Amino acid sequence: MIQVERLQLHHVRDFLQWGVHEDPLLKIYNFEEKESTLEDWYRWKTGGKMDVYFAILLDGLAIGYMGLKDIKKIARRGTLGIILDKNHMNQGLGTEAITWLMNYAFYKMHLNRVDLEVLPWNQLGIHIYKKLGFQTVGRHRVRAVVPLVIDGVVLEEERPRFVEVIQMRLSKDRWSERIEI
Repeated sequence: MIQVERLQLHHVRDFLQWGVHEDPLLKIYNFEEKESTLEDWYRWKTGGKMDVYFAILLDGLAIGYMGLKDIKKIARRGTLGIILDKNHMNQGLGTEAITWLMNYAFYKMHLNRVDLEVLPWNQLGIHIYKKLGFQTVGRHRVRAVVPLVIDGVVLEEERPRFVEVIQMRLSKDRWSERIEI
């Protein structure tokens, strides 16, 4: 069972011990900061007035972080972001963390809608989001630094290119109607 706390600098130090995705398309999810850049990264993540970030803890160790970004108080919506240590994936912890965050978003912050964007090859993330009630509402292209991979073969190394992302949405009404997991 996880615990959740507001993200602090000491949590970010735990991220340095995380596992590494070897799949070239998932490397974008690796935490690649160094000890010397942790404070800058922490200030960048937590400095936004319309963002709130939390550490996902397991036995006192930060195994991930998540947040609501671009919170629009008047429109009552925000954007979900979550990253988990590769070593703690496929254990139900992401589902547990997002469940906590959706309850926080809808019942503490009184948001009516949470959006997210996910890369189409992040099948585990898509599965979790759908299981929790998120629905696909569109697709669009963004510029990202990724390799060109076809059938598992890297044809070009990482470079900026346009990739399609899936836009998903969860409303407070849909969350409230779901069957408990």
